[in-house]
Amino acid sequence: MEVKKGFFFSLDVAFAIALAIILSVGILFNLTRNQDITSENLYLSKLANDILITLNKNKTLETLDNTTITNSLKNILPQNLGATLNITTFECANPGSNGCNEFREKGNCCLITLPVGGTEQNAIIARTSFVNFSSERINLYALASLKVWSL
Repeated sequence: MEVKKGFFFSLDVAFAIALAIILSVGILFNLTRNQDITSENLYLSKLANDILITLNKNKTLETLDNTTITNSLKNILPQNLGATLNITTFECANPGSNGCNEFREKGNCCLITLPVGGTEQNAIIARTSFVNFSSERINLYALASLKVWSL
């Protein structure tokens, strides 16, 4: 019986080609996935976080006053951007002498969209949390979510 020497070489070449195709597809997939982060998205992400930090540091968010927060957001937000700010509040479910161990959702305090009628295309979302104290105890816990997009 005659052994075909070319069979093993062909099998080796087929294996190498399959491995090259798998590696090429993996590299192309990663390259296209990384292009989703554009400079505009990075700018919007940093801006949204900076706006929330500013509103938190100057204690505007803690007021939970719709008019005060709207005016501050109008002053901070660049004119070429739109934004929606939503603040969800949680109150202490079991106030006691040891503080608060459990919170229940109180509701949405503020829902602000600037400019009115803007569309949230390619919006970037930033989030932060803050607390209100009363008698050295946490009275209210809140989550602020800010969506920012280009007009």
